[in-house]
Amino acid sequence: MLFCGYCERRTQGNWNNRQAYYRCRFPAQYAIVNDLDHPKVVYLRESEILDEVDGRLGTAFGPERLEHTIAAMAEQAIDPKEAALIDLRKRLSKCDRKLSQYRSALDERVAGERFPVIVDRAV
Repeated sequence: MLFCGYCERRTQGNWNNRQAYYRCRFPAQYAIVNDLDHPKVVYLRESEILDEVDGRLGTAFGPERLEHTIAAMAEQAIDPKEAALIDLRKRLSKCDRKLSQYRSALDERVAGERFPVIVDRAV
């Protein structure tokens, strides 16, 4: 992954004139709000950085660093149970948000006949 040097957001892969580029599109209103001097679009041609990337990968996965790299990657890995728990928490939060909206609508008596059916289905 490559990150923009202006805003630190992840760049997007893009093909232009049969060449691979990485770009960061940053709307002007975001730049103003975040007090950044960010061009409208930043392009980086992949061919400009391939030698550097290849060198770093060769070093990281070379025989003398391989064990260290594997250990570092293992530390970054998310336990499948933890990932499932994170997903369930997101889904539960989404359900709680919907139920809160339905309750608010019922309290305001907006379309009161339809909402009990929707709430039953959501629970």
